[in-house]
Amino acid sequence: MTTPIQKLTKILHLEAEKYQDRAVFGGLIRYADTWSREAKAAFGPDASSWVQAVADRLRAYSDLPDPATRQRAVAALLETLQTGPPLGAPQREEKREQATAAP
Repeated sequence: MTTPIQKLTKILHLEAEKYQDRAVFGGLIRYADTWSREAKAAFGPDASSWVQAVADRLRAYSDLPDPATRQRAVAALLETLQTGPPLGAPQREEKREQATAAP
């Protein structure tokens, strides 16, 4: 199953080809609500402020004035996604369990 982080990462990599806000139909502003809903369901209430911060940045993307500014925004979002939600969120717990179970 593809996680919300994986989906958004793929979308942002596609957006990084031209920075025209066309990676998804309607732009990132339209996708923000979908992503927020999926991420809240996947990560639970412990991650709600993190999810909201990512969604807010997606909503602000279309207002950015030029490709250079959008490039920085995409890079920052990708870094945020790589860091992931707070440790109390369910999928982060799974990753921690896998790491401690490894030999």
